Amino acid sequence: MQLPAEFTLRAAIVAAERAAQSAADRAAEAERASAARTARIMTALDEYDAALAVVEVATRADADVRADYDTAVSQYGLVHRLAGSAARTATASQNSLATLVRAMAQGKSGTATVDALLDGDADANLLYRLGALERLDTLTENITTVRARVVADRERADDLAEQDARLTAALNQDVVSAAAARLVDATAQADASRGRLLALGSELSLSAALFPSDGVLNAGITLASLLSAADAGLLSDQGWALPAVGRVTSGYGPRPDRPLAGVSAVHYGTDLGAACGAGVSAATSGIVAAVGEVGSYGNWILIDHGDGVATGYAHVATGSTRVAVGDQVAAGQVIAAVGSTGASTGCHLHFEVRLGGIRVDAAPFMESRGIRLPGAAPSVIPRE
Repeated sequence: MQLPAEFTLRAAIVAAERAAQSAADRAAEAERASAARTARIMTALDEYDAALAVVEVATRADADVRADYDTAVSQYGLVHRLAGSAARTATASQNSLATLVRAMAQGKSGTATVDALLDGDADANLLYRLGALERLDTLTENITTVRARVVADRERADDLAEQDARLTAALNQDVVSAAAARLVDATAQADASRGRLLALGSELSLSAALFPSDGVLNAGITLASLLSAADAGLLSDQGWALPAVGRVTSGYGPRPDRPLAGVSAVHYGTDLGAACGAGVSAATSGIVAAVGEVGSYGNWILIDHGDGVATGYAHVATGSTRVAVGDQVAAGQVIAAVGSTGASTGCHLHFEVRLGGIRVDAAPFMESRGIRLPGAAPSVIPRE
């Protein structure tokens, strides 16, 4: 029995909706897997960086403690003797001052003596009294000098006592041992963190990118460059095509001169200066994961190619999109037309490649698959 046309059409619509939903589910699952992979890499890198920072601090602390110990060993004897001598000198100076002060207090000098000298009998020898006054001035000057000497001797004694105490503390072997133990512990933690990072790198084929030589972590590594360097030719066995006909007008990376206010200081795609209305082609086969207007991208298309690889196409002309979410596309298939929507100063295609959800440099990625973006610099990304 032949089914009614309406029933057949409805079944086709349901089947198409299910296929689209299945494609969307696969894309979402791939996105979750990519996000989890990215999170693992970032966590491992952050953990290792933090461990290395702790080792650096512990190394400096250990070196400082050892330097203080060596200094203490070489200087302690001399400083200890000088500190003792200075303390005795300060005490002697203080005693001398006390003796002079007591002498004045007992009337042997000071105002009482002056009065006695000046109020003596008229018959007394005036020259003798004047001589006594001169000796009194000398004694007063001596007190002032001794006072200044007491202050200077006490300051020197205090300074040497502080040095002596510091050197004594530095000679404490427990302090040296504790600093060494902290360094050993920090180094062990860093080694363990490095081991986890190496294991993850091996699992994700990132070892050579993480540790390019002598087992030393690549200090300038970023997640994007890490993924680009580790690209082992994912999906290179399927056909790839130029996404638009035009030369590279702006490459991937930092851009000191922003074309428009509010755009990112880092350009996460590659701009191809194609003519308005020119065709935009899928770089390779895959399933359309997103279509629509997205902020500064303007009209946007994202294609999921599987294995964590996706490509994006921005600024496409309004009304030119030929695909919908869930559609299967082939390499070189025209999916839209070049436009200037979103944050754009003129017609061009903003082309992106994403690995594990991370935007990477499209030029070397495409070159390794036989597609040279016109005007792009030759690839210099190291391979495993």
